[in-house]
Amino acid sequence: MDSGIDGMDDHEMHKTQLEQWVDNTEAPEPMYKGKSIFEVDLDKDLQNQPWRKPDADISDYFNYGFTEQTWKMYADHIMRQKRADEASRGQPTDGPV
Repeated sequence: MDSGIDGMDDHEMHKTQLEQWVDNTEAPEPMYKGKSIFEVDLDKDLQNQPWRKPDADISDYFNYGFTEQTWKMYADHIMRQKRADEASRGQPTDGPV
């Protein structure tokens, strides 16, 4: 069974903690410096990217088998889903769906 975001098999069968947060509207949104962690631009908002160093262990910085690229894709997916959910409930959105 594929454990990476590309295959989504494990993600379809077992929800990650982040997906559980998305489904649980009572939980506070994970934030970093006043932004949703899903809105953080790793290139613009973080001046230090230690996971990019040649001797870095990517799993020290990204959980659930994510890499920098797959995290960006996942965060974008979550934000699109959040905006679509808000739009379907008639709530204001922060950007295009």
